[in-house]
Amino acid sequence: MIATAVLKITNHINETLFYLLLKTFIQATMMPLNKTKQCFDFMPLRSIYHWREKWT
Repeated sequence: MIATAVLKITNHINETLFYLLLKTFIQATMMPLNKTKQCFDFMPLRSIYHWREKWT
């Protein structure tokens, strides 16, 4: 049971690290296109905000 919990935490950390790496890579690739980079940052935040508004 403890091993399963540790495995889940490790998986979560790996996913977070992968997401951060991906985000950094996207930002580095989009650096000349500042508006596109801002859209990448802004769109998930907006969708999360709208989702929270809908369900709270």
